[in-house]
Amino acid sequence: MDVSRPATCLLNALDAEVLAVLNRSAGPLSIREVHRLASTGSYDGIRLALRRLSDGGLLRRDERGAGTFYALNREHLAFPALEGLLGLRRRLLSQAAAAIGEWPVLPRHASFFGSFARGDGDAGSDLDVLVVFDDEVFGQEALWADSVASLAESLQQWTGNRAAIMAMGFDEIRAMAAGRRARPLWKALRAEAITIYGEDLSRPAR
Repeated sequence: MDVSRPATCLLNALDAEVLAVLNRSAGPLSIREVHRLASTGSYDGIRLALRRLSDGGLLRRDERGAGTFYALNREHLAFPALEGLLGLRRRLLSQAAAAIGEWPVLPRHASFFGSFARGDGDAGSDLDVLVVFDDEVFGQEALWADSVASLAESLQQWTGNRAAIMAMGFDEIRAMAAGRRARPLWKALRAEAITIYGEDLSRPAR
């Protein structure tokens, strides 16, 4: 799955981007506005995509003088399926959090980081996950290894992407925060991590 545009698993890239832009909008947008907000596609390509999607009824088209404005048609029979596609990223975060919440030994923190968190990956990107345990738990790998392996397997089944899960003890996180080790990794985590379970690591507790 393209981790930056998950809906492209079923939609072409341009249609997925146009629909995502309109889904985020509070009201109708002109062709020029959609083009400005889209991360891909030429003006003509977006114009044709908008026309095609409105011809199929997924978009409402409003002619206003010399301008044409488009909005999602949330009454369309296909909209629930489309809404599910456009919400795949949110659903992945939710399912991963729920899976971790059922572990027999719970972590202190879990987050996504890397290209998925930044939104700049592609279909070949790994899903990078950090899991932090209290040190007395981390030192006993048998307590958590099966849970971590199960999450990695589930993430791959849900998305088709390989999961790269990094498990750490809390002392190591404190050391990174204090600048004693792995400073580049700590900076990346602070800048991009999406916490899905437990405490925020921006200011690790003592």
